[in-house]
Amino acid sequence: MANEKKKSGSAVPFVVGAAIAGAAVGVAAGVLLAPQSGEETRKEIVNKGKEILEKGETKGKEILKNGQELAQKGEEMAKGKIKEVAKTVSDKMSEK
Repeated sequence: MANEKKKSGSAVPFVVGAAIAGAAVGVAAGVLLAPQSGEETRKEIVNKGKEILEKGETKGKEILKNGQELAQKGEEMAKGKIKEVAKTVSDKMSEK
């Protein structure tokens, strides 16, 4: 054990340096290979955001409508069951 070499410090500096270098290469590649200007990219992001918002609103309205329909069906079913139970109770009371 005495002959074992101690590993020097940590690999953290190397990993951090590699991450910074990778990020720099990525940014440079993105700038050099961008198919459109920043202004066009921003417009596209805004348009996609509006599109997503519109789809979300449409889907939300659809879900609300379906929920209302289900609630109405549930109410109708509950009223029907209440009538059935009331009739059964009435019939049982008449038997006595």
